Amino acid sequence: MLPKRYKLPIQSFVSIRGKRNSSPHFILVVFPAKCSYPRFGVVIPKKYAQKAVQRNKIKRFFFDFIEENLKNIALGDYLLRVRSSIDVENLGIINSELSNIFFL
Repeated sequence: MLPKRYKLPIQSFVSIRGKRNSSPHFILVVFPAKCSYPRFGVVIPKKYAQKAVQRNKIKRFFFDFIEENLKNIALGDYLLRVRSSIDVENLGIINSELSNIFFL
């Protein structure tokens, strides 16, 4: 489990503009670092994952991905936004898209 200090308070970052990377299912917005370590947040609208179980599964998978790759990710504040419906059973696609947008 990713420690709390690495989690971004997303309420204060939703309206701020930053550098964007995108894939078919995600938009990654990168903000300048405000801390000496990277922070991460996830926004999953109910429009794309209606059930809380689906949204939580995507969040858990994202934070597991971050925990595995934390040493390879540059300093910054990262906000991941889901932009289309995702099949939560097909996690391989999610993993490949996250790799593509984080490690361009």
